[in-house]
Amino acid sequence: MACSEAWSTRSIRRRTASGLLTPAHVRAQERTRLLDAKRTAEVARRKAEDEANRSRYLDQLGKCEEATWNQIEAHIQKRQPNEYDKAVTLLTDLRDLMARQGRVTAFQSALGELRRTHAAKESFLRRLTNAKM
Repeated sequence: MACSEAWSTRSIRRRTASGLLTPAHVRAQERTRLLDAKRTAEVARRKAEDEANRSRYLDQLGKCEEATWNQIEAHIQKRQPNEYDKAVTLLTDLRDLMARQGRVTAFQSALGELRRTHAAKESFLRRLTNAKM
């Protein structure tokens, strides 16, 4: 009878649904917070890696700047839309390179000359405008 007396004298605490769900919600929130932190760190890592790759690319482009201007001219001369797109992409790269070097006015001057030379190529000029150049 000692056992039954122990059960009757001891107050039994019943767990409520709220008492069960609250710790589960806390754990779920912590998992979510950790996943968000991990995603944020991964995005930052990828962004830093992309910026480093872009910087290396621009450094290489700086070593052959004159050849790049010649490539741009060759793309424009082909008078094809995809070639115009390639020329605009290279011009964007040169703009970024020259801005990094503090030579924005030199780029603007060369771009102005390019616009004057190819003024009859409306499709090319439209692409330059769309690229905000």
